[in-house]
Amino acid sequence: MLDPLLALDDRLARIIATIREPMLAQMRLAWWRDRLSEPPGLRPKGDPVLDAIGILWQGEEAALVALVDGWEELLGEAPLSEGAFERFADGKAESFAACARLAGAAGHADAARQAGRLYALGDCLPRLSDPVERARLQEIAAASTGRPTPMPRSLRPLAILGGLGARVLRRGEGPLFGDRGSALLATRLGILGR
Repeated sequence: MLDPLLALDDRLARIIATIREPMLAQMRLAWWRDRLSEPPGLRPKGDPVLDAIGILWQGEEAALVALVDGWEELLGEAPLSEGAFERFADGKAESFAACARLAGAAGHADAARQAGRLYALGDCLPRLSDPVERARLQEIAAASTGRPTPMPRSLRPLAILGGLGARVLRRGEGPLFGDRGSALLATRLGILGR
């Protein structure tokens, strides 16, 4: 379940990062929104991400539409508002909660949602250069504080992503991955789940 989610998330991030004209980016995001809103049998075949979603995410596509909507919030006028960052984090949080439900761990959907918010905000913070936007995101993160709630082994990848996001938010800088501390934290979360 997680692989198609992360692949879609990466595609959406690249749309936002590489297309300079907001209208063109919105059109690309609308394509994904429309495809995810269609029944799986009506979707075009051949795209590995869309095909995997059709197999593994049936019944939870609305959470992926929320993810698309969240990414679209980052196309607003600079500096982005706190509301834009909230909606961005909410979209990722809902997709993580859906991932928990699909993994048969619906009782841990709230913990997955929390991990999704921390991951979204922690991944976004180092990419922001505007001090106003950074301050706004950090205010939202302060309201989302707390260590990620422990999750079962089947959801450890979500716990790892949430923990890495929380680490970036505590430090006020990134990146999520790539330094010794992030590797140690990911290992600990992977083994112990906390």
